[in-house]
Amino acid sequence: MAVLAAGALYALRTVAFGVLRRWSDRTETRLDDIILSSLRVPSVSWCVALGIYVGVGVSELPLRQAAYASRAIEALVILSVTFAAANLAGRIFGDYI
Repeated sequence: MAVLAAGALYALRTVAFGVLRRWSDRTETRLDDIILSSLRVPSVSWCVALGIYVGVGVSELPLRQAAYASRAIEALVILSVTFAAANLAGRIFGDYI
């Protein structure tokens, strides 16, 4: 179930980034391009994390293993958000300097 959820989220992510990319190409500012490129890679981790979360939620794992999985998901999300924020800040800083 986790693989199906992650795959569906990845397909949705691909469509959303395609639509957002077409929209950002029509704007004059580069900020939206920087934001999209900074979020492209971490969004894959978010798809995986949500897929695992859904898989753990529908599985019949014992509470102890489900708690370990939840902690691993939290760590993955925290790391990917941190990397996304650092990447975004670095690109914005580099672009405007």
